[in-house]
Amino acid sequence: MSAEMITTLCSVLALMAMLVGAFAWMIQRMDGLHERAISHMDAGFAQVDSRFLQVDARFAQVDERFTQLNDQLGAVHDRIDRVNDRIDSVHERIDEVHERIDGMRGELAEVKIGVARLEGPVPRLILPR
Repeated sequence: MSAEMITTLCSVLALMAMLVGAFAWMIQRMDGLHERAISHMDAGFAQVDSRFLQVDARFAQVDERFTQLNDQLGAVHDRIDRVNDRIDSVHERIDEVHERIDGMRGELAEVKIGVARLEGPVPRLILPR
């Protein structure tokens, strides 16, 4: 083997060793970046998860408040129904009173006619004795 051949072979081997080392360094660097990116994303997801837990707790409070208000509204609705029932019964009574008043008007008209007949003018053809 000549010296040129050995030099070329050593240069090629050194170049290959350098490429393997550079590739290994690049892989190690990319793994480090990947791990940092994953840890950064995990931290962000943890923050989002904690915020979701806070929002869920707040929604639970709001749901409880809506349930309370719905119960109160149901109670008010029941009271309004009872008042409407009482108003309906008062309307029925008023209608009965109106019917009785109308009946009394008819009877009063008959009484007026009867009184007018009784108190009417004295018959002139019959002389008192």
